[in-house]
Amino acid sequence: MTLRTRLTLGLLTIAVILVVPLLLATRSLDRLHDQTKALRDGDFAASLLLGQLREGLNGLRSAEIALLFVRRESSRDAMMEGISSVEQMADSLERYGLHREAAEVRSSMDAIRAGATEEYEAAIDGRVAVAESLSSQRVVPAITRAEQAMTGAEGALPTRNKKRVVQAGGP
Repeated sequence: MTLRTRLTLGLLTIAVILVVPLLLATRSLDRLHDQTKALRDGDFAASLLLGQLREGLNGLRSAEIALLFVRRESSRDAMMEGISSVEQMADSLERYGLHREAAEVRSSMDAIRAGATEEYEAAIDGRVAVAESLSSQRVVPAITRAEQAMTGAEGALPTRNKKRVVQAGGP
């Protein structure tokens, strides 16, 4: 082998030794970028949605009190609008992999809708004791169940984020 051939092989070997780690590092950075993007776009958006959902549930509590004491159609309409809004947000939870929590919120909204309708009718008919009973035994506990589902979802997000960070750091 000539000197020129040995130098060429040596340079090619050095190039391979430098290029292979570069390619591995680039691949790892791409994976890290994908994970970071998923955290930003997915879980951060899910956190925002959970905040909006919590606000919607707080609005339902207020609407339920108005339904019981104000006894107007506008109170009933506000309650039904609040239920519909919370249901739509619960459907959006499905996109973020929070299926169990979304199902629990939807189930609670069904119970609230039925209880609130009966509560409003009892309040309009002057059966205040029945309306208060429906409020305390059906509507308020259903709102509380939905809030507990939200707490579960809020707890699930950090756990999922931690797993993604570990995956991004691993080989």
